[in-house]
Amino acid sequence: MAEVLNLSLTGAAVETTFRPSFDGRYRLCFARGASRLETSARVVRCALQRMRPGPGGEAEAVYEVGFEFQEVLGRNARKILRFIDGNAVVGPGLRVVDRFALEEGTRVDLVALDPACPVPR
Repeated sequence: MAEVLNLSLTGAAVETTFRPSFDGRYRLCFARGASRLETSARVVRCALQRMRPGPGGEAEAVYEVGFEFQEVLGRNARKILRFIDGNAVVGPGLRVVDRFALEEGTRVDLVALDPACPVPR
């Protein structure tokens, strides 16, 4: 499970304690309420952001991961736009051309597509 930081037509930034493989391909399943979007994506950036206390009190790493969507043309592009349109927070002073902020609590599940990629638990 990961939290969506940013979502656009071409990709997403998420925060997660799972460290994906760079250039690995994953199936992303975005969900918020009844709204759901599934698409495949490639890891283009992964950076350690901070350490935080884990469930058992031990320190756990939190990563910011950049994904590039692999299916951005045709029907899937319309699905992505509908998901953004139904979940974006748009207000005065926010730039909507390049960047969309999703409402707090929007989550994404990561599922490995490549056998070489680790599967999140």
